[in-house]
Amino acid sequence: MKSVSRPRTFRPDDVGAVECFPSRVAGVALSSLAVLSALAPVTVRAQDQGTLDTVVVTGTRRGDVRSLESVAPVDIVSADALRATGATTVREALQALVPSANIPDQSSGTYAASRYAKSVSLRGLAPDQTLVLINGKRRAASAMVINRIVYGRGAQGVDINSIPLSAVSHVEVLRDGAAAQYGSDAIAGVVNFVLRDADAGGGLSLQAGNYRADRAADGRSDASGRIEGWKGFTLPGDGFLTISFDATNLYQPGDGHPDPRTYYFPNDPREATADKTSWYAYQGPDEENRNVLLNAEVGLTQSLRAYGFANYGHSVKEARGQYVIPRDDRNVRSIYPDGYGGITRPTVNDLSGAAGLKHETDQLGLFDLAVSYGRYRQANHTPNAVNPGLGDASPVGFRLDDYENRLVDTTLTWVRPVAVSWLASDLNVSAGVSHRAERYQVKAGQELSWLHTGALIPDGVNAGNLAPFGPGLRPEDAVLEKRTARGAFIDLEGDITERLQLGLAGRFEDYSDFGSASSGKLSARYEFTPALAVRSTVSNGYRAPSLGQIGFATTAYQPLGLSAVSTRSLAVNNPIARALGARDLKAETSVNYSLGWVFTPSANLSLTLDAYQIKVKDRVSLSENLTGPLVSQIVTAAGSPEVRIANFFTNALDTRTRGIEFVGRYGLDLGLDSRLNLSLAYSRHDTEVTRIADTPPPLAGAGLRLVGRQAVGLIEQGAPDDKLVVSAQYLNGPWALRFAARRYGEFTDFHASVPANDQTYSPQWISDIDGTYTFNSGVFVNLGVRNLFDSYPDLQKPEIRLLGASKYSDLTPEGHAGLFYYARIGVEF
Repeated sequence: MKSVSRPRTFRPDDVGAVECFPSRVAGVALSSLAVLSALAPVTVRAQDQGTLDTVVVTGTRRGDVRSLESVAPVDIVSADALRATGATTVREALQALVPSANIPDQSSGTYAASRYAKSVSLRGLAPDQTLVLINGKRRAASAMVINRIVYGRGAQGVDINSIPLSAVSHVEVLRDGAAAQYGSDAIAGVVNFVLRDADAGGGLSLQAGNYRADRAADGRSDASGRIEGWKGFTLPGDGFLTISFDATNLYQPGDGHPDPRTYYFPNDPREATADKTSWYAYQGPDEENRNVLLNAEVGLTQSLRAYGFANYGHSVKEARGQYVIPRDDRNVRSIYPDGYGGITRPTVNDLSGAAGLKHETDQLGLFDLAVSYGRYRQANHTPNAVNPGLGDASPVGFRLDDYENRLVDTTLTWVRPVAVSWLASDLNVSAGVSHRAERYQVKAGQELSWLHTGALIPDGVNAGNLAPFGPGLRPEDAVLEKRTARGAFIDLEGDITERLQLGLAGRFEDYSDFGSASSGKLSARYEFTPALAVRSTVSNGYRAPSLGQIGFATTAYQPLGLSAVSTRSLAVNNPIARALGARDLKAETSVNYSLGWVFTPSANLSLTLDAYQIKVKDRVSLSENLTGPLVSQIVTAAGSPEVRIANFFTNALDTRTRGIEFVGRYGLDLGLDSRLNLSLAYSRHDTEVTRIADTPPPLAGAGLRLVGRQAVGLIEQGAPDDKLVVSAQYLNGPWALRFAARRYGEFTDFHASVPANDQTYSPQWISDIDGTYTFNSGVFVNLGVRNLFDSYPDLQKPEIRLLGASKYSDLTPEGHAGLFYYARIGVEF
């Protein structure tokens, strides 16, 4: 709006160069299309839709820098482009548009993966090495840490799916190390969600969609539905209030091989008639998501403004887990004589927001005092599991565990342009201080989920032995971790000459639990001609180990061959972890280099090419799943004889990541109120583990390593080695038509101990098509198909199938649900 702190007019462009009508790609119900045929069409000037460059606020604190003029690469992804993908969540949209982003659909495998937040990662690094902001304010991380053998293992990322698509004005993706500018976590880059700030108007839309019915796991063809909307209100003092919301019910189909396991004990006639084809554990969860976001600003005086936003997200998932076969010792056969399919229901309540005051005068500059808050809580339930430790007295269903992460971040920043006679521009000076308080808590499950009363296994080969423990998290794994961090920074930016732009930033932070860290950044851009420029940055950074990595603990069952064994992820200060060699975690440190070229021969064409190298020392990672006789001996001595596999966090690695990124965009005015927007974007990275720490003394001599071939393989080759995104959009009056395709390169799934069982997956193409027609009443209709050609990743080798039944790898970048068609209807007013 007209705040002194927001003097510019955004003209969002897109890394995919696919502008569409403002917010006109939300929802349609197929049955409603007929009533619109009598409405007259509206004409939208196509030349207004193809802007290639826009002012950015991420990576700089100047107010006059456009994305193609910045010293580091910044992608601008407009709200129109996000919605034109046909995505139902922010994760899906960014995955489809940003070539340097990798946001794998990790819920595509077992139910345990459905517990993890949808987090964005850049340049092949871990999700928690990318800082996520909303309106420039730090967002709290999720409460869950990825402890499975999937991409991003060990990361505690930020859940971006709690942000309604309808609330987003545009997204700025800074592809460069920025710890000196923004603090911890910005090793790979920054993703900043800039919110809609309307003081009038609104929109409402409905969507219906489905995957191909013949892919359904059990004959279901449940449609996915979505409703979203926004409304702007005028507040005093040239202020605004924008309320945005969405609600989504998402059904995901399943697929898998018949279960090869023997269900019953020998000579049981039920084995011959057992149905081993109807329970597919390896599918994404059914989801119910409800999100709302309020963004507001009001003028108090001519120079003082108050602002704030609040975001609440509530989601419930229901995901299928492993089928607990009748003969499994985890089963209570008197309750489930034929076994049962495990189900988990993660419930998330994600609350975040910020409030602040801005004071700006020409003499003093801009002061911004803000307090940000975030609380992410996740409770995991099961409606049908049993606790064998209670025998026949076991209840059916209970709460398994409860995780919560909190953040309070207080910042004071100052920005002022200072006239310097020997510079070609004002010197933009910014400085600030911050205080961050974090709290992380893990609570045990419901008592009946873990209590053991001495029950014995009643029959089978293990009859008379102590029954397994229940699936709930035990009290000894409960954790409460706290920390505070204080920091200060200074940032200088200016044009030395009309052709040379320089930036210098430095930051110091002191942590209550592991000490201090400092970082700096030098950046430069030189313009040879108005059409050709070179840009470069050199920086060092750091990332404090998250409290989740310090304190995360969980109990689960890990598939092993055709069975499953008890696995514990241990907090680093747990006595069992210490006995295995765990040590206090240190901060990661990094050194980033980048060099890029910007070529803009005309107002309608831009080409950028950037190369980079990122070295990370003491990278925080989850250890290998440690198992074997020595591990059993150690954990038994520590009082947990039932644990067969254990892991914990460690600073055992150094890594080096090198890559290149290319973005090309072209807008062609075809005349007669029509336009064609084309884009091609490509990203390639290569990560190498350059150091692995020695095996700690307690494990020495047993042939064990803290980080083995599987964990190293996930870091080096667990993500596609390259990604290509191409798109074409045709605009003509009331019509907007878009075709896009993306290609994911090879990735490799490493076996823990048998190299012959490694599998490299082929590149995969996924294509989308989307069309919108807008009437002069503001009503629009939209039809589209995601994964138009029903593309699927390679099938898994039989040797590495989970419990022998999974079809696809958890590492696949977009899951394995196949073609999805959708229709939308909506109105803007």
